[in-house]
This record gives sequence, structure tokens and C-alpha cells, in this order.
Amino acid sequence: MAFPTGRKANFGRAILSDQISPYEQAWKLVNGGVQFGYVNRAVKESGLSIMTKDALSLIEVIKAARDTTGFEPEELQLVETYQNLLASAGVIDMQDILLQTNRALREKTMSPLNVDYLFVDEFQDTDAVQYEWIMHHARNGASITAVGDDDQSIYGFRRALGFEGMERLKQDLKAEQILLGTNYRCRKEILGAAEALIGRNTDRIPKRLFAQKGEGGFVNWEAFSTVQSEANALAEEAALALEEGATFAAIARTNRELIELQKAMVLRDLPFKKADGKSLFECPEVQAYAALLRTILKPMPNDVDQVLAWAGMSTDDTKQVRKLFGTVIRSGALSDFTNSSVSEAGRDIWRSFAKKHMEWTALCERGAYALLNMGVREWMLDTLQKPNFSYIVETAADLFDPKGKTLEKHLADLKSAEQRVRDGERSRSDTDTPALNVVWLLTSHGSKGLEFDRVWIVGVQHGLFPSDKSSLEEERRLMFVSMTRARETLWMSATKQKKPSMFVYEAGLLVL
Repeated sequence: MAFPTGRKANFGRAILSDQISPYEQAWKLVNGGVQFGYVNRAVKESGLSIMTKDALSLIEVIKAARDTTGFEPEELQLVETYQNLLASAGVIDMQDILLQTNRALREKTMSPLNVDYLFVDEFQDTDAVQYEWIMHHARNGASITAVGDDDQSIYGFRRALGFEGMERLKQDLKAEQILLGTNYRCRKEILGAAEALIGRNTDRIPKRLFAQKGEGGFVNWEAFSTVQSEANALAEEAALALEEGATFAAIARTNRELIELQKAMVLRDLPFKKADGKSLFECPEVQAYAALLRTILKPMPNDVDQVLAWAGMSTDDTKQVRKLFGTVIRSGALSDFTNSSVSEAGRDIWRSFAKKHMEWTALCERGAYALLNMGVREWMLDTLQKPNFSYIVETAADLFDPKGKTLEKHLADLKSAEQRVRDGERSRSDTDTPALNVVWLLTSHGSKGLEFDRVWIVGVQHGLFPSDKSSLEEERRLMFVSMTRARETLWMSATKQKKPSMFVYEAGLLVL
């Protein structure tokens, strides 16, 4: 079939021209940030004690369920409140598009798309709601072609059907199954290790994988003494890859493991792109650490306020302290606070901080930057409050250690590095074509669909990968996806502080 081309192609319009639909106006989608605000409000009104992201997942599960009798009243109240907030604003979320479309198709108030053929890509990621939409078209006479890889079904937390969906489609439509086992990306050594791993899964379509590129690849496992030494070794290989014009990616199970890697990239002045999650410089722990160090060079109101907030001082107390002392950081006598509304807790925080600040300033004037950084690190950890994390404070301490430079020069260099990271995020937003001149830092989920000449998977150890937050078979698929991002070279590593992951043994890289 020939498809029209050019700016004024009418192919899509022709499909929709005679469609029956009860929806006369275009839907208005809710903005992601606004949606989180609605979820927060719904959580408070429902009385549930639940994180926003978990509440959103629960909302999606309940909305997709045909039968809601198994849910608690508070959970149903959560959904009702959330939907009412959307309706009041005249918006819907992404899930509602399919839910409302399926409802209209069931009620015959909407007609299926006027197509003879329907092609579904990445079918392993299809959920029950999407599956229903596909089946409406199949029953209307459309010929369905679904392409997917059950070994790459890694979105069980989004209710993807994976292997179950593929088997179900085959049964429902008496579909012909065609196995495509040729891999055009990986060398034989890499694919062989990945196949040995994924072959342990039982809920899987049996298949043999063939590496079209043949032999010539390299797979290596190594255990390091510390997380820092692991990150430093990775950074050395990344630098070599960039020098030789090869694409390079570091992959971790979660964003937490990427924090240490970002620090290693910054300290080696290696250009990098973090494709998902926030960068190291955006972490509140790192921002507060930097603000504190800046106050030692020149106390500025915003920096002082940020540090006091870190220590737990209320906004009202912070304003009153500024009225008393301006930008001068000094303990003050008890009489200075007599006629102020600063609380006793706020006074204690201020006087303790001011005393430490005087010590840090003296160390800075002597050029004792290592001792200064140690003191700041201890204070940051002593005043740590939820939801901040001690491991990020430890990373910040390494990052901000001047290591032979003056504090002022080191902070200026890190400011430049932060700007380069931000510029890189803006200039390299296309993750479909990984750049040659940048190190990619990815989570295992974020790596799907990408490929690189050289890949290093960190944190392959017991208790981390596989994670106990999802099924073992899904975790094995996630490792399979991570491993098969590599074309030529694959490293897998962990620290000696914990046992190697069972996946290292299953891939044949270690023998019990």
C-alpha cells in the first residue's frame, strides 16, 4: 500500500474521516507537575499515609480495574477525589484517554479506527487497557501484527503483560508466531552471556539467539574494594572510550548508584549526560553543602538561609535572625535575643552554627582546606534530617574537597562543571542517538532502546541487583536488557563488601 507523503498528507485524516465519536472537543491533558499536586491533595483528603508516586500508581491500578471490590474505602476515596479535581479543572490524564476511548468502544458510541491493518510495536509493554483497545479493532476486522520481545518486558510495575500478553494474543486471535532470534547489535561473547542468564526464566517463549556480528567482543567481571574505586576504574575506561571515539554508557539498577559515578565524571572533567533522574548538582544535600562553603568565603543571605534550613531552623526564626545580625555570622550574646521572637530552638541552632562557622573561617584563612572540609562534612551529617541522605552528603564531601586548590578556586571550578552539565542536558536531549563525546549515565530501565560500543554495569551485587522490589524473572529481564546494550565490550562490577549477584553466576562470569 502506498502512503501519501509531504506536508499536506491526508492519510491520518482519511482514517478518521468517517469515525463515529461522542467526543466533539479535543481533550486537555493535565500538566505533570500539576497532576502531582492533585495527587497530593487527594492523598490528604483520603487519609492515606502514602508517597505521591505510590499514590499515583495506586490510582492507575484502581482506574484500570473492572472490579474495585478488593480495594479499601480510603483507596477508592483517593481515586474519586483525584478524578473530581481533574474534572473541576477541565483536564484528564494520559490514562483517561484510553479508558474513555475503551468505554465508548464498548458502548458502541465510538467506532474503531477505519483500518485494514494494525501494527503494534513493543508489544511486550502492552497493559490490559491497551490490550482491550487492540482487541476492539481485531473484532472489527483489522489484521493485527504485534512485534515484541518477552525477554525485554521490564515494566511489570506499570502492569505490562509481557509474556502473558503474547500468549494471550496468540490464543485469542489464533495468531501465527514467528520467532526472530538474530541479534544485530552484540558480539557473540556478550550475547552468549546474556542468553545464559535469560534462559533461566520459565515464563518465556523458548528461542535461540544468534549474534549476526560474530565473535570479537569482550566481557569482564571485577569486584572492587570500595564504591569509589569502582567509580574511578569506570571513569578511566570512559575517558579512554571518548579518546578513541567510542560510545560509552554506565548503567546502574537505580539512580542512587549513579550519584558516585557523577562525582567521578566531574572530578575527571569528563563530559556526561544523565538521561533520567536529577543530576548530582540538583541534590539538596549537594546544594546545601555548596551554600555552606560559600558562606565561609562571603556570607550571602540566600546561602545562609539555605544552611539554616538544612539545620532545621524555621522560616520565621531565620527571618528574625537576619534582622538581628544581617549577613554577619556571629554567636551573639543571650541578651541579643531578649527582645526578639526567635524560638529557643532557633537560637540554639544559630549559636551552634555561628561557633562552627568561626572555626571554619579560621581554617580557611590558614589554608587548612582538608580540615575545613572534614568539619563541614561532620556538621552536615550531624544536622541531617529526612528526606535527605547521608550517602549523598558523603559524596558531596568528596566532591567539595579542594585537594590542593584554594576553596575559592575549587568552588569556581565546580560551578563551571555544573554549568557544563546543564548545557549538555540542553544540547544533547536526543537519547535515540547517543553522542560520541559524552559518557552516558543510565538506570537499567532508562537504557532500554539504546546501544553503545562499550557498556559498564555497576552495583551487580547481592541485595541490589536483583532488587527484592520486583519479581526475580523481571529483574533477570532487566539485567538482560542492560547487558545487551553493549555492542563490543561489556564490564560488570560490584564491591567486595557484598557477595556478587546471582546473575554474575548465571551469566557464566563466575563459577560457584
